[in-house]
Amino acid sequence: MKRYVKGITIFLIGMLVGILVTGGALASTRMSVTALMDQNISLFFNGEEKEMPEDMTVLIYQDRTYTPARFVAEELGADVSWDDSTRSVFINREEPIEPVEEEPEEEPEEVEEPEEEPEEEPEEEVSWDDYEELPIRLVTPELYITLDGVDLEDTETWFNFEFEGRTNKSIRIMHRDAKLTVDGNTYIQRQERSIRDPFDDMLYQNIEEDDRVTSWIKFRAFDEDTEYMKLEFDYTVDDGIRDVVTKSVTFKIKL
Repeated sequence: MKRYVKGITIFLIGMLVGILVTGGALASTRMSVTALMDQNISLFFNGEEKEMPEDMTVLIYQDRTYTPARFVAEELGADVSWDDSTRSVFINREEPIEPVEEEPEEEPEEVEEPEEEPEEEPEEEVSWDDYEELPIRLVTPELYITLDGVDLEDTETWFNFEFEGRTNKSIRIMHRDAKLTVDGNTYIQRQERSIRDPFDDMLYQNIEEDDRVTSWIKFRAFDEDTEYMKLEFDYTVDDGIRDVVTKSVTFKIKL
């Protein structure tokens, strides 16, 4: 907190120590005391030692240290005057005394350690060993499914199937949600809007026991040099009693 001293007037009446206003002038006191004169005491102002004039000294009385008012005030930049008629000391300073602010100690800079970059997980390698050449036949509890052929034409790709029912439960192929993966890219049949007749209407019908349905699903055209494809689709099983169950099949095709 800053402290200000402005127009200070100090009245010292009956002071124990004489105030040196003019060279060697000593003010009288109202009573006699016994004090110790100690010229070995050093005085520091804002950390700097100041030497007292030879005609001034420090007194020690009842374990208290007394210094000349003029010396202290003038070292602090104040004007000192003595009024003999009132036996008063006047100490005046027009400008506020600014305290010496200690500079804060610089804290050592924190060195940020570089963040460790997460290790990239290696991409899962695709094994082509379980890809099969056509025709591919899958057997499920409800269906015999045979992928007879894949036709890579200029404008579209045909997947030709035969479905045969094995149960008296009603089976329906979810052809519009079929997914085809080629060279790491996946295509969904319902998004192939540029293809005419993308699937056979027969897939809308239920496939029941001993029913045999030949049909197709179409996707966009691919390069004739394409070697591997993965085709996935779901079908539903409805026995008319419980909830409809959805199952999936996957064809890994080697052309």
